[in-house]
Amino acid sequence: MEMNYSDIFSSDEDSITDPIISQVERTIKFYALIILLIPSVLLTGFILYHFQWRHLQTQIYAFVLIVNVLILAVELPITLYFLYYGTIFFENRCAGWITLNYSLFQLSVYLMAWTSIERYLFIYHEHFIMRHIILLHYGPIVLLSLYCPSLYIGIVAFYTCKPIYDVRLYICGGPCYSLELTVGLLDWIGNGISMEMTTLFINIILIIRHFIQRHRMKKAILTAAGRQQWGRSVRLALQLLAIGMAYIIAWIPYSIIVLIQMFQNSERLAYILSTVFVYLPYLQSLILPFLCMLFIPDVKQKFFALPIFSCLNKTGRRQNRVQAADRRQTLTIQTRIHTLS
Repeated sequence: MEMNYSDIFSSDEDSITDPIISQVERTIKFYALIILLIPSVLLTGFILYHFQWRHLQTQIYAFVLIVNVLILAVELPITLYFLYYGTIFFENRCAGWITLNYSLFQLSVYLMAWTSIERYLFIYHEHFIMRHIILLHYGPIVLLSLYCPSLYIGIVAFYTCKPIYDVRLYICGGPCYSLELTVGLLDWIGNGISMEMTTLFINIILIIRHFIQRHRMKKAILTAAGRQQWGRSVRLALQLLAIGMAYIIAWIPYSIIVLIQMFQNSERLAYILSTVFVYLPYLQSLILPFLCMLFIPDVKQKFFALPIFSCLNKTGRRQNRVQAADRRQTLTIQTRIHTLS
């Protein structure tokens, strides 16, 4: 989800706020994204292949990763094409690019918000969500997967406004409906900021409840089952915090600045948005598989069991043994010298 920049820039400050980024800047962004893209896609494939689908508590992360890999494998190549050439050449490509961009990124944000809610339920109301698993687990995934593409196909392709595209701008400057304050604001707040704030709010609640429970544990005598339940809750919360924070850092500052920009219409701010902040969600998408790998135990175990890590571990153990032998030999020599003296 991006805003429309095509009508924001004027010729008064072209030397400062020209939205068409330079070739050097495009080249840096192109190679930075493509260097991260290959390992990120490969790692996503590894995670999905080894994913334990029967574990309902982590199952939704697989759906988040599927949408994420669609962003990386389908939408990001268009952005890389744009960065490489500085244009997408033909205006008839703009509507498809915008629809794809908005649909996938918005679906990813929605799924992360629902992941936060679902994770909270699994931690504190597990029996409730297990009794309504179809309604509260699979239902939202299906509905959101249908809602986001349908919404943006409708308002990008069929909304009764005249498109103003610039093929030299990221996503051609954005859809024409975002130029209308009411519709643009409803979409940005209702579909964007509200979902990002939901993720932030749930994460804050989890942190607060964690510290409250930790304080209560110091005053109570826990059974073995209680300690096990506490450890499980901490692991589930850490998974959400690690992955959720990536979304929060990438999306909330950007969304708030866009909201301010809708009312202030600052050329300098629009320039920063169009050349810097629009690429933060790609960075979040690129690091997401690494966060999932590190915080999903089953996947992490299989990943570090790969032959390359086994070789590194053997080399490390061999070096440790050699160092230990050297220390023993040095200690023996020092002892003998001390005895002789």
